[in-house]
Amino acid sequence: MSPAEPPTAAPLEPSLRFLAGGGAATQLILDRDWSDHPLGPPQDWPSALKTALSLVLNSPESMILAWGEKDLWFFFNETYFPLLGPRLGWAMGSAFIEVWADGWEQAKPIIDEAFAGRSRRFIDLPWKLAADRGLADTWWTFSYSRVLNAEGGIDGLFIFTNETTSRVLADAARLQAEDHNAILAAETTHRLKNTLAMVQAIGRQSLKGLDRDRIQVFEDRLMALGAAHSALTEQNWQSADLSVLVSNALANVLPGESFSLNGPAFSVSDRSAQSITMLMHEMATNALKHGAASTPNGRVEIDWRLDGDHVVLNWREVGGPAAEPPARRGFGSKLIERGLFGTGGADVRYTPQGLLATFTACADRLAPGSQPS
Repeated sequence: MSPAEPPTAAPLEPSLRFLAGGGAATQLILDRDWSDHPLGPPQDWPSALKTALSLVLNSPESMILAWGEKDLWFFFNETYFPLLGPRLGWAMGSAFIEVWADGWEQAKPIIDEAFAGRSRRFIDLPWKLAADRGLADTWWTFSYSRVLNAEGGIDGLFIFTNETTSRVLADAARLQAEDHNAILAAETTHRLKNTLAMVQAIGRQSLKGLDRDRIQVFEDRLMALGAAHSALTEQNWQSADLSVLVSNALANVLPGESFSLNGPAFSVSDRSAQSITMLMHEMATNALKHGAASTPNGRVEIDWRLDGDHVVLNWREVGGPAAEPPARRGFGSKLIERGLFGTGGADVRYTPQGLLATFTACADRLAPGSQPS
């Protein structure tokens, strides 16, 4: 018995050993009555057919051999079985046009092109079939190529084929879900903007009579929070990229040429995103009012890195006035002291060259999926 045969397979007589390795497909060939078939019994088949069929039977790919330029007798390997559905019991050795009568009109032009030497590979090609094997609307990835004999004549057709219906439908469902989520995200962003505008209007009325600068500070903080929400909405409120958060927060306050960013990609959770955005907004506001961004040549340099299991973000102000501690500790000062995650880890230094600050937080607490403590 050939080592390729399953343990339960009976030994093949010498004239049938070209069927070795075909498993259940070989058994279908052996079980068929070939006495009235135009090809005759398998042991009498042409050597070219035996060799070609052996290649098909032993291929791990889903493969067909359609033998004879006109008749296209249909042979296939075990990997192809699931694609036939209820046709499996009678398809082996039948004519191609009988096996796939419902797809013949679409297959015939492709076969003609292959026989003319113009083989193509089709990817996810839609194909309408009868519903006996399941869905009528199907998709396939395949290629047809001719089999030539020693004289250059056509002996048959090799077909590599795989049904991709399940994946195509899954991809379509995923895209539909993504489109639906995009619509929901856009609606959420729209409603959020409306809510923030309403809060802004309420704030103006509630704070009427106070100093206009203080009202403006409130509105700016509200808009900074809105920017963080927009960044999160783009990622379905799962995470936001640190560079996007920092860039957006600074761009809402500072001229683009007055700051620079440098650091690796790092995703943060929704809670961390809001905390970081508000922190960067306060730092940028202070730089614009009192620090480096208040002078034409001043700059703010921000960089961050992963240091072991911590994220370290550095803020440097250069080319501006000497930094001085605030005269009073207001909301902004307290927010800065709370750091990236709102629980400390802030080292703020006021130097003659400008403000220097280092913010450190545990990476696990900033990252998506972290649990509030």
